[in-house]
Amino acid sequence: MPLTDNLILLKFIMLTQRQQQILKNLIEDYVELAIPISSDLFEKRHDFGITSPTIRLEFQKLTKEGFLKKPHISAGRIPTDKAYRYFVDNLLKEEIFEIENLINVQTKDKLKFFQILTKNLANLSKCLILSYFEKERSMFKEGWEEILKEPEFTEREYILKFLSYLEDFERKIENLNLDSDFKVYIGRENPFKKGSEFTLILSKFTIDSTSGILALFGPKRMNYNKNVGLMKSFKNFVEKNMSEELKKEIEKLKKKLEEAEKLKEEYLISWQRARADLLNYKKEEAERILDLIKKANINLLSKFFPILDNFEMAEKKIPEDLKENENVKGLLLIKTQIKDFLKSQGIEEIEVKIGEKFDPNWQEVVEEVEREGEESGTVVEEVQKGYKIEGKILRPAKVKVVK
Repeated sequence: MPLTDNLILLKFIMLTQRQQQILKNLIEDYVELAIPISSDLFEKRHDFGITSPTIRLEFQKLTKEGFLKKPHISAGRIPTDKAYRYFVDNLLKEEIFEIENLINVQTKDKLKFFQILTKNLANLSKCLILSYFEKERSMFKEGWEEILKEPEFTEREYILKFLSYLEDFERKIENLNLDSDFKVYIGRENPFKKGSEFTLILSKFTIDSTSGILALFGPKRMNYNKNVGLMKSFKNFVEKNMSEELKKEIEKLKKKLEEAEKLKEEYLISWQRARADLLNYKKEEAERILDLIKKANINLLSKFFPILDNFEMAEKKIPEDLKENENVKGLLLIKTQIKDFLKSQGIEEIEVKIGEKFDPNWQEVVEEVEREGEESGTVVEEVQKGYKIEGKILRPAKVKVVK
């Protein structure tokens, strides 16, 4: 047990018999009247054989110990979360209910039967009742009309908090782990969002092989004697009296659900496979189209090679005295522009170094010549320029080499 729980228990033990009885009666009065309880009002309702000032003194002691509080200075006292907890743990007198008496409709539909029972429990408790089947993930929720009649729900902010609290609970119910079969959360004990204003009573139940959770939601100001007893009576009835027929029906639903889940997985796998095939097809088709475009572009650009060859041959035959002629310079500028354009498209000239060995990867021999003193296979002249793109040869450089 945590240290904080031990400290609280020590404080509980310090309450006198009279203080316990005062606390019990004040909580029951507040639950019934829904107004702060003053010492004068308390004296009128209960015969303790003590005066109003003595009752006021006991109120002050209980307030100091954290069991009571004043909503405002001039008001009487109301119970705190600590008081409700002490009441549930030490002063509770659980009412016992014959759940069979709450069923006023005959039906062969067991799920409908369960829904009716849930609704009648909500009417009796004046709270919201939620029943949840874990494996089937089905849920019944009843009691809105009754709980909204409680005085606390006249405030809009309180209603919004309750809806947020309920929404958080429903979102987390599938992963809810209870450390016991029956649990009462009061105020700040609540593990759910915005639950500090409410009480939640949870009860695990088992219908043959099917497990579930019963939940009662309401304001902290509730009849704990009735509601705790009602929830436990409900739990016992469900576990003892649900028939084998409902078990079979739930098993059928479970089997159908499993089959649907299996079919869903098969459809999902088929869809994923088809989607992958489509994506692969689109990718391959895009690559094919890009390759066709690239080949078409290269084929088009290659048509400039003969034009450059003609410029090269023409340039070699220009007499020295005409090379500075403006008309000649203009023609040669066209050659330069064509080469720059091809370079911008990724086309490069294949470099040929005179005096180096012939490279069959990039060069093509068009003539072998006799040269004394030079090694066979040495390049002695570039006859026609070669071109490449992205490391791939478009046209080899044609060269003369030593025989």
